[in-house]
Amino acid sequence: MCGFRVGDEVVYVGSDGIPRLPEHERFGRLKRGDIVTVSVVAPWRETDLIAIILKEYPGIWFDARCFRKVQRRDISAWLETAAKDTEHLDRRAPAKEPV
Repeated sequence: MCGFRVGDEVVYVGSDGIPRLPEHERFGRLKRGDIVTVSVVAPWRETDLIAIILKEYPGIWFDARCFRKVQRRDISAWLETAAKDTEHLDRRAPAKEPV
């Protein structure tokens, strides 16, 4: 199973050596290094393959093996949303009296 979720940004890494999904994928539109957004993740018919639909190309199935998640190195935006006061998380709660 692939680790893609709806909304993930993925980068097209190419389809070299990967057999193409029959009928539906059109890799000619994508260039290696293109960053796109996943809008659907689903098994490909009765196979073990995972196919994705991209927000930028609605209605066209792509083989998930040809993409990798975009790794963001700048985490400053995430740190802004992180909890500021975590002091209480480090303290043990007092033991309850046995009944």
